[in-house]
Formats: sequence, structure tokens, C-alpha cells
Amino acid sequence: MKLILDTHVFLWAKANDPRMSATAWSVLKDPGNELYFSAVSVAEMAIKSATGKLKLSMPLDQLVRQGLASAGIVEVPLRSSHALRLTSLPPHHRDPFDRLILATAIDEGWSLVSDDAAMRKYPVDLVW
Repeated sequence: MKLILDTHVFLWAKANDPRMSATAWSVLKDPGNELYFSAVSVAEMAIKSATGKLKLSMPLDQLVRQGLASAGIVEVPLRSSHALRLTSLPPHHRDPFDRLILATAIDEGWSLVSDDAAMRKYPVDLVW
């Protein structure tokens, strides 16, 4: 299965956060799954850490490099097809970062690993 991680899932997995569900842990650890992480999430973390809304345990570049490499996660660039997918999405979710991650999942035909209840309102296979 191809899965894209929501930003909080990446952070929670890296921190062994107890908010992670058993299902989420299971799909992340399954070697048969392909894991993806959007560059949009890196931008989200950069902005939130710069404004003090996100406290990180290490420098962001180190967190991203280590987090991706240690879990075999592939970084996905933002493509025009992902951005254009936004035009067909109703405004159930107002966060632009989450909408772009969601649009990427839909455009690529991947499942989305997320605990965000607003994502359930969209035509995406949500794993939690």
C-alpha cells in the first residue's frame, strides 16, 4: 500500500507519541508499504517552528533527514497536478497545508495516514 503521512503523524512517529493509533503504527512498520512525506509538510513545520507554534527536539533539517532515512520514507515534491486538485475539493478543511497534503493523496491515489477528523469528509482512503 502507498501511504502519505500527515505532518503530525511524521512528528508523532518520530517522538513515539502515545497519540499514535495501533493501526497507524502497524502500517508505518509494515515493510510491504511505501511511505511518502510531502515537501509541503516540511514547509508547514518550518513556518510553525519559526513562529513558535511548533517546538522541535532538534534542528528541522536534521529532524527531516533522520526521520525520512530511518523509516525509509520518500519525500514528495509539490507538483502542479497536486495544486490543481485543490480546485475540485470542497472547503471542509481550511488549513492550506493539510489541503495540499490531502490533494496530493487524492491525485496520486494514495492512502493518507492522519488523525485529522476533517479529512474524513473527503474522498480519500484515511488510515488511522
